[in-house]
Amino acid sequence: MNTVSIAVLTRNAQPLIARLAQAVAGQDTDREVDCLALDSGSTDGTCDLLAEAGWRVESRARRSGAM
Repeated sequence: MNTVSIAVLTRNAQPLIARLAQAVAGQDTDREVDCLALDSGSTDGTCDLLAEAGWRVESRARRSGAM
């Protein structure tokens, strides 16, 4: 069986990411779905929300001066 991979970049995107996670969970597929979020220091609960939805979350500290 083929796997579908979804990767998103996040930073303080909780309201939008909540909708995305719900939309992904609502898909009807026989394929395995691998969801990964690469987070840049969210402080609004984005990482917790995605982890609770079963996503893998990788957090990276933002570099000083980065946008």
